[in-house]
Amino acid sequence: MANDDTPPKYAQVVGAIKHRIESGSYPAGSLLPSEHQLGAEFGVSRPTIVKALGELRQDGWIDTQQGRSEEHTSELQSHHD
Repeated sequence: MANDDTPPKYAQVVGAIKHRIESGSYPAGSLLPSEHQLGAEFGVSRPTIVKALGELRQDGWIDTQQGRSEEHTSELQSHHD
């Protein structure tokens, strides 16, 4: 089946957000859309978005400001090519 090679939904979201960071759609230091907005945009559940954001955070693509729930693109992303 062709679907066997399709990455999991969270991985597709990770890839799309990385592309937006690299392309400047989400500039360094900017707020990302809310988990709810991202879920609606990508047509996935909130847990899928949470997993994707967790991977992006772990890999240094996004940061979270303490006391705020919004995700911020990392200031260090210019070196991720």
